[in-house]
Amino acid sequence: MAVPEVFLQDQLGRLLERFLHELGVRVARVTEPAAEDLHRLQQTVDVIITPIVQRAARGKEELSQRLGAVTAAIQSNLDKWSRVIPLPVNFEQGPVFEPFARIGLLFTENLDRIRQAYTRAGEMLDLWGDEDGPASAQLVAVRTSKG
Repeated sequence: MAVPEVFLQDQLGRLLERFLHELGVRVARVTEPAAEDLHRLQQTVDVIITPIVQRAARGKEELSQRLGAVTAAIQSNLDKWSRVIPLPVNFEQGPVFEPFARIGLLFTENLDRIRQAYTRAGEMLDLWGDEDGPASAQLVAVRTSKG
């Protein structure tokens, strides 16, 4: 699985990388300029995560622009990838469990394992701030469209 390197420099990106590590998934980095790096990744990666910025918080404008450029490069090469997974990002809201769960379902159908990986990842990065973990990790249902 590949994730834009610029996203991994942000707290949400580090959470995603840690979450995937907890699930046993190797993460490759899409470096900038992305258009040049995508050819290299085609040889070893079959899934790319594209963070789609829905709302940029103050101070995150440059990150949002860089993510937009990476996403545009990936979108222009969609025919070369077996799977491109959009990850909605709202920097004002912070991490939300459901998009992480959708990604986790690519690797396991065990929702408890996904929730635990998400909770552990946040704990390791000191994101939750309490002993009970994130309230958003209490999954009620995740809709999937397996085909």
